[in-house]
Amino acid sequence: LLQDMFRYIGLGESAGSGLPKIFHGWSSQHWREPALREKMEPSDQTLLELHMLSLVPEKVLNELRIDLGEAVFDSLSENERLVLVTTHIETTVDHGRMMGILDIHPRDLTALFSGLVEKSLLKQNGSGRGTVYFLQATTDEAIDPSFGGLSGSSGGLPDSSGGLDELRAIADEVASKKKAPKTLVESTILQLCQEKPLALDELAKLLNRSVESIRKDYLQPMIRDKRLRYLYPTSPQHPEQAYITSEERKRE
Repeated sequence: LLQDMFRYIGLGESAGSGLPKIFHGWSSQHWREPALREKMEPSDQTLLELHMLSLVPEKVLNELRIDLGEAVFDSLSENERLVLVTTHIETTVDHGRMMGILDIHPRDLTALFSGLVEKSLLKQNGSGRGTVYFLQATTDEAIDPSFGGLSGSSGGLPDSSGGLDELRAIADEVASKKKAPKTLVESTILQLCQEKPLALDELAKLLNRSVESIRKDYLQPMIRDKRLRYLYPTSPQHPEQAYITSEERKRE
């Protein structure tokens, strides 16, 4: 195991290369950053902890490797890989999201995004601060072929009293309480969005909660961990944007 660890960081034939190369090697493998700590007992020691715990799901790396090809994947920088990995996991990313992940200057991040677009590894939608990026293979229809037939279908709660009554019945346990467990609110949102795509204001009305609370406390985290999806995933600011329970969640 130790031999494999040093092979990853290129120290097999260059012992004494120093800590910078170790840190760079660990970073290139997306492992947790090595840690230096002092131990005073039984004698003064400086210990280097090398954890081989990946910060990036191996499944995602393998899928990108297959989608892009070994040669392209291996030619990418560490930051380029992290952008593509995050986009693969979250469907879309923007400048602000990646600034929270990468230790990089904003101008360098802009250049990095531009480079990935030029290499046809990312697509972009919008302009200025509203720009979002997504993988080449990602389109509204590619995420779920049924999305194409749902355009405009979110536009308001069901007209029929039966449809609206059904949604209200699902939401009632949360709507009737001033405070409800977070897990209950989340499960209720998933049930509602499984019935039909629902917009932010529709969910807030059904659940008797503020728009800001529903958006910040529930929808954003649930989009990030893929329990929910955007109806229009490559256009987060779409005027008819709505939320739908992910296919993976429906099968659970």
